[in-house]
Amino acid sequence: MAETPADVAILARRLADAFESSRIPYAIGGALAFAHWGIPRGTADVDMTVFVEESAWPGALAVLEANGVSIDLPRALSDLRDRGSCRLRSGTIPVDLFVPSIEFYASVRSRVVERPLMGRGARFLT
Repeated sequence: MAETPADVAILARRLADAFESSRIPYAIGGALAFAHWGIPRGTADVDMTVFVEESAWPGALAVLEANGVSIDLPRALSDLRDRGSCRLRSGTIPVDLFVPSIEFYASVRSRVVERPLMGRGARFLT
C-alpha cells in the first residue's frame, strides 16, 4: 500500500517531537518545507537535517530508531561520513537524514524557522 502525504506528515511530526524532546537541533526539509514557501505538493518521504557534530550522529540515529525508523548503524554512519546523508526507512516511508557536512550548513542553520505541522510548531528549512 502506498503511503499518503498524511502518513508522511504524521511521521515528520513524530520525528520532530522526538528530536525536540532529545534536544537535538533539527529541521524538516524537502517537500514538507517547500509547502510553506511554494506550491504544496505531495511527497512520499521525510527529509530531516540534524545540526550536530559527528560524535552525536549515533545519538541522533538512536532517536530515529526509537521512533520506528529502521537503521543499519554501520552503513548509516558510513553514508553520513561519505555523503553527508543517509537513506533510512520507517515502514515503507523513506527517511533521508542529512548532517552538516559542508560549510553551507552554517548558513542553512541560521535560516531555520518554526512553522505549523499538524497543529504545532516544528522547525523547517527555508
